[in-house]
Amino acid sequence: MGVRMVIGDTRMGGTTSFAGQKVIFSVGDFHSYVTEKRTNFRAVLVSDKGTVSAQNFPADETMYFSMDAEADANYYYVEIYDADEDLLIGLGNPIWNTAG
Repeated sequence: MGVRMVIGDTRMGGTTSFAGQKVIFSVGDFHSYVTEKRTNFRAVLVSDKGTVSAQNFPADETMYFSMDAEADANYYYVEIYDADEDLLIGLGNPIWNTAG
């Protein structure tokens, strides 16, 4: 699957200041062997404070999400679940806050 996330100009695996920035991510481009068995997914945005947001979406769509980054969060990353079985099937790399 394709997980893409940025905060400002910083991509997953990087570091940046979260102050005044937006967290933007998308999930889609599932490999056919995943969608043969699974049809409903949930993308969860996570920070050091816990779950920030969770959104269900079907396998044949790309899910997009955007929100203001919390300046005092230490990191953000994305978890992908099979929504029907509540099974974790993927993780995105985190982006770290330089102010944390």
